[in-house]
Amino acid sequence: MSNYTKATNFASKDSLLTGNPLKIVKGTEIDNEFNAISTAVNTKFDSTSIASPGPIGATTPSTISATNVQMTSANGGQLAGLRNKIINGDMRVAQRGTSGLSSGISTNTLTLDRMAVFANGAAVTVSQVTGVNFGSTVSSVLNVAGAASNTTVNVGQRIESKNVRDLAGNSATVSFWLYQTTGSTQTITTTIYAPTATDNWTGQTTITTFTNSVPTATWTYCTGTVSITSVAQYGLAVSVGGIAVVAGQSLAIGNWQLEVGPVATPFEQRPIGMELELCQRYYYEFGTFHIGMYGTTNAQGDQAYPVLMRTSTPSFTFTDASGTAGQVTIYNGANTNTTLAVGSFTAGANRLIMDANTTASGTTTWLRAYNCKISAEL
Repeated sequence: MSNYTKATNFASKDSLLTGNPLKIVKGTEIDNEFNAISTAVNTKFDSTSIASPGPIGATTPSTISATNVQMTSANGGQLAGLRNKIINGDMRVAQRGTSGLSSGISTNTLTLDRMAVFANGAAVTVSQVTGVNFGSTVSSVLNVAGAASNTTVNVGQRIESKNVRDLAGNSATVSFWLYQTTGSTQTITTTIYAPTATDNWTGQTTITTFTNSVPTATWTYCTGTVSITSVAQYGLAVSVGGIAVVAGQSLAIGNWQLEVGPVATPFEQRPIGMELELCQRYYYEFGTFHIGMYGTTNAQGDQAYPVLMRTSTPSFTFTDASGTAGQVTIYNGANTNTTLAVGSFTAGANRLIMDANTTASGTTTWLRAYNCKISAEL
């Protein structure tokens, strides 16, 4: 690629006296100028190949826009980060556990972080499977093992409005890898929903759907581009599945991505620390909460969260040492314990606090809550 620079000033010849040899226009001068022009033109992009928008080809671009360049990869790897609206799309984070999670009887059950499984029928078993190779990446996947009387299974994620407002009025592309063992090729349906009010899922409406054909026992890359309406300002949910998974069969999904634009790009690899913090905005588990005693019947404790929760009033659940929900264990001077129901916890957006009178005995030194779970899920 080169620019044209004029070598001969033809206009200056006009002012020269007749008979001056420099006044003559030579054929070599004209030829050199045209050769330079030809080189400059031939090494520039053809203007007929410039339009908007569209993908960049391997050699000559078929469509380019100065404000909207679209391509599937940068140097064979992922593009700039923070494109994926799906949190934990590679299923690495599993605060609730990696196996034994279940869903059934027409309920949405949160399993791996940010992942809800809907099983219309008997309970299915959900687990994290690690080390699945998708070519350029090795990831974890969410696996759903069926039950005999199950009818349909879907895996979904609700996305809060603050994370999808840029999709409203634009096209968006959903992509994922899917594996199913039903014995025949299945039509997998992807549905995008929006709540009827901001982040309020008491009611929802279907924005659009698309389908992919998935053969049995083969990891299949599925993708679809859809138009997102203005209701994205309320939030979005993406659901994948819609097939029967009965006893002895399974459905697995991995490297799940939702991004703005009509091109499916390589799955976004975010650092595990960042992915964990994104998940902890919605759900956070910690083993125990220590509550100190001051005086004879006053208890006080304070536990900060690693990140600010999505809402200012998340829910808090806990057990005592025996596993009884809603009770704490009392430790007294003899290092024995009994249980005490406590309802004086305050779960805020950034910390858990207890500051209350108790009916504990005067020998109590401290209290402890076990299996503490803070949830601000949609």
